[in-house]
This record gives sequence, structure tokens and C-alpha cells, in this order.
Amino acid sequence: FEGSSLTINDKIKDWNVSTITDMSGMFYYSTLNYDLGNWDVSNVTDMTAMFANTALSTENYDATLMGWSSLPSLQNGVVFDAGKSLYCLGENARQELIDDYGWTITDQGLNCFFGQLSVVEFVLVNADTEEDLFTITDGMRIDMRYLPTLNLDIRAETGTKTESVAFDLIGAQSIKRAESLPPYALFQDLPIGDYIGHEFAVGRYFLSGTPFSQDGLQGETGDALNITFEFFDSTLTVEGFTLMDASTDSPLFDLSDDLYFTLDDIPSLFLDIRANTSDDVESVRLELTGEQNTARTESLEPYALFQDLPIGDYKGNNFALGSYTVTATPYSGDNLTGEMGTPVSIDFRILDSNPILEVTGFTLIDPVTDTPLFDLTDDMVISLADIPSTFLAIRANTNDNVNSVRLELRGTQQTTYFDDIEPYTLPSDVPIGDYNGRNFSLGTFTITGIPHLGNDQDSS
Repeated sequence: FEGSSLTINDKIKDWNVSTITDMSGMFYYSTLNYDLGNWDVSNVTDMTAMFANTALSTENYDATLMGWSSLPSLQNGVVFDAGKSLYCLGENARQELIDDYGWTITDQGLNCFFGQLSVVEFVLVNADTEEDLFTITDGMRIDMRYLPTLNLDIRAETGTKTESVAFDLIGAQSIKRAESLPPYALFQDLPIGDYIGHEFAVGRYFLSGTPFSQDGLQGETGDALNITFEFFDSTLTVEGFTLMDASTDSPLFDLSDDLYFTLDDIPSLFLDIRANTSDDVESVRLELTGEQNTARTESLEPYALFQDLPIGDYKGNNFALGSYTVTATPYSGDNLTGEMGTPVSIDFRILDSNPILEVTGFTLIDPVTDTPLFDLTDDMVISLADIPSTFLAIRANTNDNVNSVRLELRGTQQTTYFDDIEPYTLPSDVPIGDYNGRNFSLGTFTITGIPHLGNDQDSS
């Protein structure tokens, strides 16, 4: 369970571990928080780093110590790392393990503030099920990938003299809250015990909880509990692509889906493309299709489509004008081994400095079958015998430089439609390629198509 943030069901408390001799690193850097007092650890000789960088709640750590110390016999000289756990009622049991069996126990010491005016600890709560997940300790990093939900809350555990708590959360998201009824929840609980919760953003946080002896943050003020923690997401992710100037090894701009740029926007066509990924990615498969085609496996950052040797010295390639699709697939291990993440693809175009924008013609479409009937020509006369019905659509055909078209119909019937996704159609096609059509009247018409370079009517 090393490094795990998974929530294990309560059956772990009754696992049969009587034959296990080595528990070293068993829950290292995990978020497990259970009473393990029923475990028969009489044959265990090594508990080194068992809970390193992990914390059991004081209640669960106490129960664990008392359960183990009551066993008929234990191994001598065991080194037990309880991580960031604190004890109170288990103080005598802990001392018995040290005195009677020569155990060396590492933890965060005595914590018997429950009868005082105090905030003892912060507990992360599943706001969907109202269940406790684990105690958040100072400096803890929480992998959101393994949490059962992102709808979370934080509860302050307090001493019995506490009547209200002032919360102050600062970081990727910030909030202040005063709570006067237990459970003292950072994001409130209405009705009592029904946690409203909140979706935390990835990032670092500072959390302070200050106890007061009366409702409404009145009366005596106790000592605040302050911790820092971090939410992170280890999901393998390609976060985007950056166009690189291979001559200077410097970034030009990020590539986005359906982006176009001209020769005026770049110093030259000697370019490379870098895939930007989350931290846990160890290799990437890059593929380019379109006017030119290539594929490459990269196991060292930066993940460059045309390689970088030495690291960061982009080899680059002379791109041709035209349309391209770049795809990156992340992996958790070198050379495309381990877990595969979700591939990410974007389309982009490289155009001449003064690209020719042209509507090359119009095609009459049967919207019932979504099939073309024939191309329209100037001064064409169409008989009802030439078409299955007057329920029709008109598609504008363009050259590759066009990214949107304004279609205008004038004559017996009139309408205008701006379409920024191929096929460029009047009246429209939703979903793509499913022509909506309209009922045309008998009469005379003029169809005009105005091509645009960008996705909006303000573009050239």
C-alpha cells in the first residue's frame, strides 16, 4: 500500500497477519487511517518506515498501541515507525512496548488536548457519503486521482471546551468560515452532519483553525492549529503543445485545436513541436499527419516531435504549408511502457502570408439522406423532376485556407447563416454532416458565400 491514497474498507482491521514477519514500508506515504489493534503482530520483526510520512488519528493510534501491547508475546527489538501519528490514551501501552520488548518507536509524541480549548486535528471527509477519509497532517500531499470523490470537506476535531471554530483556508482556493455547531466543517454541514462539500483545485494550501470558548467566535481564544498541504493529480495528461523555433530553441506560442497561423507569425518554417505533460509522464508517442507525416517516441523531457540532442537543442524540420494533425500519447514508464494515458490530438494549419480565400462552388444537398445531388452553376434552372423534393440544403465548397463562410440566400426566400465548421452549409448541419435543410419555394434565388480566414465574421 506504499504511496496509496485508496480508501480500504473496514475489513482491514481484522486481517490475519499472524504469519507476517516484515511490515517495513507497508503504508509508507499512504493515507490509511484505521485501528489496527486487532492485528496479531507477534511474529513481526521489522516495522521500519511502516507509517513513514503517514498519520493515524490519535484515536486509531491509541487503539493500535493498546491492542498490540495486550498480545501474549511480541518480538524483541522491533523498530516501529508510526510516522506523524500522535498518541494520548495509548501512552502506557506505548511505554510497555518500549520497556518490555525493547521496541524503538518513532511518532509525533503525546497529544492529550481533547479536554482543552484546542483544535486537535483536521480530517478530510467524503461529502457524498459523510465518511471520514483520513487525517490531514502538516506537509501532506494528497493525490486526487485516488480519492473516491472530489466533493470533499474538512472537519476540525476539537477539545471539549471548544464551542466555535474560525477557519481560514488560503491557497489555490481561499475561504473563511465561522462554525458554532459540531461537527465543525470548513464548507458547512446542513442539516447537521450532512457535509455540503466542495471540489478543491489542484495546488498548495494553508489551513488554520482557531478555537473559541463561546459560540460565534466569542469568549476565550485557544491556540490555532495550522497546517500546509497540497492536492495534486497524478493522472497521466498531455496538457498541450508548444510550437518551437528550432533555430533558437525558443518557444513561439502554444498550439490549440483548429489554430491557423501564417508565415508572418513565425520567423521561418524550421520548427519543432513540444508536448507538455503532467509530472508523472515518463515517455510520449508523438505523431504528425497531414502535409508531412512522422512519428517519434520520446523518453526524456522536453518531448520533441523531431528530437532534441543534446537535451533542449531542437533538431527541427522544415514544415510545408498546409494542414496538420499532431497527436501525443503519454506513458508512465520509459519507451512507452507502464500505464498509457489518454491521447490528445489537435489540428492546425500553416498558411502563406497572404492566403487565398476562395469559395470554389456550391453543392445542392438532400437533407433526408445527407447526400449531394449535384453542383449548382450560375443561371442554372432546376426542375422538380431533378430533385427528390424541395426540402434541400446548400453546401459551400472552399479551398483549404478557409476556416468559416458567411452564406447569404436572396430572392424568393431570404436567409443568412455563418458557419465556422465544415461542411459550410445553409441552413446548418447539426451534428456535423447531418444537414438540417429547409423547404424551398419555387422561384429565383441568388446564393453568396463569403470565405473567412478565421472562425469569426470579423476575420479577414
